Amino acid sequence: MTGAGAGLTAAGLVLAVVLWQVLTGYAAGTASEEPVAGRPLDAYELGFAPSLDALAPDRPYLRSLLLLQEIVDAGAPVADPQGAPETVRWDVPGGYNGTPGTWELAVNEPRRTACHAAFTAPAGPVRFDVAEPGPPAGGLLVYDPRGQGFEFRATEPVTGAAMELAFGSMSLRADRPGARLLGVRGYHPDASWLNGSLGSPTSTSARLRARLDRPPPPGVALRLVPAGDLTTIRDARTGWVRVGRTGVPTGTQFVEFATGCLAELANGDLIAVWLRPQ
Repeated sequence: MTGAGAGLTAAGLVLAVVLWQVLTGYAAGTASEEPVAGRPLDAYELGFAPSLDALAPDRPYLRSLLLLQEIVDAGAPVADPQGAPETVRWDVPGGYNGTPGTWELAVNEPRRTACHAAFTAPAGPVRFDVAEPGPPAGGLLVYDPRGQGFEFRATEPVTGAAMELAFGSMSLRADRPGARLLGVRGYHPDASWLNGSLGSPTSTSARLRARLDRPPPPGVALRLVPAGDLTTIRDARTGWVRVGRTGVPTGTQFVEFATGCLAELANGDLIAVWLRPQ
């Protein structure tokens, strides 16, 4: 990559991969440092927010600080469109695992902390249906205010990398090959959330499945809805947070597919995600 607008393709490149133990040390150490300002951003200084660090098994490129530096060097960032304070963002066209798409990176500049890093590609038509009735995927949903994102701490082990469906900058995590949803994780800063009354939706519990034309390659998140097309409302009384498609009529079916995670559907179309972090 030689400058702004140049595509960044990771597949086939020999990347300088930093041992994950070392990277985790950066994440724990750098994120706790006092703010640093007035210097150009160097990806090798970056710490990782816990909510991003938790995504590493599904996003192997997070192990390469050289790749993150290539994203930074692609051009000037913009102020985070989702409104996170002191945070800048890059969206760089490129490819990964033979798939064209976009590299995304959001960094809190003063603290040199990466809050979001993902590779996304268009999803095409995706429908959701009930794979099996019964209890939802077990786990604990929490919100990381420092990293400005959700983390789902699953109680059920997943073999290998899961697939991701990007809903804004968050991701719906699903197993392979069944595409059953396992929880919601990732970047979703609360600076732009609206306060409102949501009540508590009447839902059923089930394992929800995504119907895809074909599963994405490992490390590629299929983009269902861009962040700019979502509106988030928080009900302080009930604790629910609704992340819904702006201007789209409300759904008719509510399914709790993971602990504290509901899908609002209309004829299989995902209208909104309801989250109640602990």
